[in-house]
Amino acid sequence: MSTLLQTMIPVFGLVALGAVSVRTEIVDSRGVRGLVMFVFTFSIPALLLSSVAGLEVPEDISWGFLIAFYAGSLLVFALGALVGASVFGRPVAEQAIFGLGASFSNLVLIGLPVVLTALGPEASFPMFLILGFHSATFMPIAVVMVQAGQGGEGVSAGALRQVLFDVVRNPIILALLAGFALNLFGVELWTPVTTMLDLLGSASVPCALFALGGSLAGYSLGGDVGPAAWLGFVKLVVHPFLVWLIA
Repeated sequence: MSTLLQTMIPVFGLVALGAVSVRTEIVDSRGVRGLVMFVFTFSIPALLLSSVAGLEVPEDISWGFLIAFYAGSLLVFALGALVGASVFGRPVAEQAIFGLGASFSNLVLIGLPVVLTALGPEASFPMFLILGFHSATFMPIAVVMVQAGQGGEGVSAGALRQVLFDVVRNPIILALLAGFALNLFGVELWTPVTTMLDLLGSASVPCALFALGGSLAGYSLGGDVGPAAWLGFVKLVVHPFLVWLIA
């Protein structure tokens, strides 16, 4: 069996299990919401904090992967917004949503489990760096576009500050920052705390995938399929190709 299948079958098997559990009413929507809150607030932050704090940072870091990822992402954001305007005739505020839809990946619920399952701990450092800058890069751009499209009122500095504040206080970002700080200053956590974080973190990947499947079970195909199909193609084909090309 190929490495790709060995990685994808358990990942999407857990997603399917979550979806089937909700569809068959073994788990209800409230249970899924609770699981999502657990994953985002406790489990994944615990995984990130303990992993980053104990990470051996390479002495010679090649930053090319960050340049490739974000250059490709920004190009795809621009492409999504441009197509939203020129092909689908959407106003500026909705063009921002097209840009996000094309470039903003689900790095937590899908990206993190897939990367760690496929590539192992060696891929954790670049993955954590990408996670740390992802929201902080694209959310302010989207806010600027949305506000610019709202009747010429201009871009509110207060709105930008609020977005940046929301990004910084996100439990995942806080965990990354705390982990990097502990790593930088060589602080070792008390063993019982490390054990507790490891226990919480070990639940992150299966719970995240199960919760994703349970969340998707509440949606059905329909509505404005054209833009969704286009954005799916850009996100899944064009974006990876551009990143690979730049790298």
